Amino acid sequence: MLNAVQLLDWPEDIKLVIAGDGTEKSKILHHQKINDRIQYLGKIAYREIPGLITHSIACLCVKNNITDQFSSGFSPLKVFETMSCGCSIIVSDYPYMADLVRYFNCGIVIPPNDPLSLAKAVDFLRRNRNAAKKMGENGRRAILECHNWMTRSVDTYNVIKNILIKK
Repeated sequence: MLNAVQLLDWPEDIKLVIAGDGTEKSKILHHQKINDRIQYLGKIAYREIPGLITHSIACLCVKNNITDQFSSGFSPLKVFETMSCGCSIIVSDYPYMADLVRYFNCGIVIPPNDPLSLAKAVDFLRRNRNAAKKMGENGRRAILECHNWMTRSVDTYNVIKNILIKK
C-alpha cells in the first residue's frame, strides 16, 4: 500500500487512510511525513470502524505471501466487515478471499505484491463511482443473504453434528 500510493497511477485526490496499531506503525509514520496522500489515524475504537469504511471508495486487504502462509486459503474478518458496510474491496489474489470477491462481484482482485495494480484499481474505483457503489451493494447483499452470523452458526452446527453422527 505504501508503495502504491507513491506511484503516479495512484489518484492524486485520494488518500490512503490507515487505522490500527501494529508492527508497521513506524514505517507508516515515516511515509506519512513524506507523502500527504497518507493519513494515519492510529488505533481507533471498534465502533468507529463502520463509519470509516462506509465513507471510503474502497477498503484494502492486500497481503504479501512471503512465508507461503496463504496458499491454502485466507479469510480475514476485515473482508466481511467491509462487505457488511457496503463498501467495495480490493484484495490480493489468494484462495477464498479472492474467490469470495469474484463470486459476489464486490470488489477487485489484484496480484499479490503488485503496487501498480493496486494503484490502478484505486484509480478505477475513483473514476467509476457507480461501479464502486454497485460492488459495495453486492457485498452487503452477500453478507445479509449468505454470510451473516446466523447462517455461519447453522453451517458450523451442521458440520459438528455430521462429525458426531459419523462417530
